[in-house]
Amino acid sequence: MRIAVVGAGIAGLSFVYKLLRYSKKSSVDVHVYEIRRLVGLRKHCAGIVSRSTVYELNASKFIENYYDEMYFLLWDRVFRLYSRYPFAYRISREVHEQHLYEETRDRAQYLFLKRVVDIVDRGNTVLLKYRDLIDGSLRSDEYDYVVISEGYPNILAMKLGFNPVIEVFTGIQYEVESDRRLSLSELRRLYVVYGLNEKSSFSWCIPLSGRRLLIGLVTSLRGLKAIELLDKVLHRWCRVLNVWYTKRFLYGGAVIRGYPKRIRLGRLFCLGDANAMVKSVSCGGLAPIVSASKTIVEYLMGKEKEAKIHEEKLKKMLFRQYKLYRLLCFKGLKLLMSRAPMNRIEFELKPELYDHHDYLFMRILIDTALHRSFV
Repeated sequence: MRIAVVGAGIAGLSFVYKLLRYSKKSSVDVHVYEIRRLVGLRKHCAGIVSRSTVYELNASKFIENYYDEMYFLLWDRVFRLYSRYPFAYRISREVHEQHLYEETRDRAQYLFLKRVVDIVDRGNTVLLKYRDLIDGSLRSDEYDYVVISEGYPNILAMKLGFNPVIEVFTGIQYEVESDRRLSLSELRRLYVVYGLNEKSSFSWCIPLSGRRLLIGLVTSLRGLKAIELLDKVLHRWCRVLNVWYTKRFLYGGAVIRGYPKRIRLGRLFCLGDANAMVKSVSCGGLAPIVSASKTIVEYLMGKEKEAKIHEEKLKKMLFRQYKLYRLLCFKGLKLLMSRAPMNRIEFELKPELYDHHDYLFMRILIDTALHRSFV
């Protein structure tokens, strides 16, 4: 079985790793097309994942910190989520991507600096045309299946008819070094603020190590205006935590929200940002990538029934989270929260439920409504 993977980002690498892991006894020939010269080594996200995602990504050796408490601020209301055990982990994404590449390069052929220009599903095979960026020549090859993991912009995915629902934002963050060491309790605590203002959907503060913090936001602004807003957010977080930064490093890029309509079209599959596989509330994509990778592998291994069930489950979960994100932007919800006569609610978070943001937010809204009815 010959399989082509378009894109060697975290989505493509995770799929190749899963495929080669579950197909040890079968003959699988994998070709990975990537336009970049290098895999990994590019900072671009926060890297906060659940315990189950760490296991599925084989990323336990890349854990930098773990968290058992989170303060969630929804407009002017504070929610404290706590757990007896760590529910979230910070992994080094760029180092982990490099590790996945090294783990799979002996069994998969990586074709760098080759831009895929067209894909044609012929029914029995898939014709993949690509341009070699070194000599400019146009070539083609045939495969049994093709997996699209090109990221964003998702030109191929849209052209081939996957047509996910996508909204694009700017996600940027500062990795800063503070002037004092954080206490152990501060290191194990996450901070998230929703409804920061009309131009920013949410902001976060993530302790990384003794003096290192990750402070960022998702906003509809672009360019210098987004950086100016991030500077204001940085100063606000420094006042909240009673620290000041001595060094800072800026990175980020496009962040998407949305949901996929389909994962499979004939002999074509699509996952990752190219197919809007992201938890819209937090803009996190690692957990959906892991789930989609397992589903596609099930399709390829002939487990159609299980794969269809898992595909529908994933699509429904991402759809709910997208609708929940839209609800959080609704002014009527803000009015409901403003009428609640309390400033803080606490509840215990089970580690296995961390990825289910739809459950977490519904729990927050239900607790708010119940508290208001009894006061």
